[in-house]
Amino acid sequence: IVEVSDARVLKFLEMRFQARDISVTEALQTLVVTMNHLNAVHDLVEMAKMFLNMPFCKSNVHLWNTVVLSYGSLVHKHCASTTPCPVAAVQPLVTGLLRSV
Repeated sequence: IVEVSDARVLKFLEMRFQARDISVTEALQTLVVTMNHLNAVHDLVEMAKMFLNMPFCKSNVHLWNTVVLSYGSLVHKHCASTTPCPVAAVQPLVTGLLRSV
């Protein structure tokens, strides 16, 4: 699944996370590899934001931390090739980190 580096993999993971038919461990592993292989283009970064708002992602502290760090890594890859870095991509990280403090 994760060798697909476009919107299809994000849609697939979204369905699995919403259905909650995978374990937290499976979700952790799949999300890390997916975000690592994902093409860091604007549309996919925008799509990846959905994981920051899913109840399943917030149901386990380790999964939540992995979601935030994986999304941050994707944003970093995107910003490395986009000048200036889009505020819309970084804003969820800043907002989320301020809420958790």
